[in-house]
Amino acid sequence: MSQSAYHWEARRKQRTIDRKQAAMARLKELEALEQARMAEEAARGEQERRNQEEARRKELEQHLRTRNKGDMKQSLHQRERRKIDGVHFYQHGSKTYKIKL
Repeated sequence: MSQSAYHWEARRKQRTIDRKQAAMARLKELEALEQARMAEEAARGEQERRNQEEARRKELEQHLRTRNKGDMKQSLHQRERRKIDGVHFYQHGSKTYKIKL
């Protein structure tokens, strides 16, 4: 009789050990899934940041390509002419100031 009691006790202990090992394996699997999810989310965020940066760069390049260069040259010519005339204009915010040289 004592052999069967020992046998049942050993089986009970083994079941406890098996349940613990199964729980540990599930925890490791969940941690691995969480790490993979976080890595994927970080990669997605980095890609989105790169895409926004690229779009901003393209928008700036487009703006620089399409601006009216004739107005810029005319403005430069007017500034140079005004310096010769002895009058200088400069703009600060929404106000334009006139200075006689």
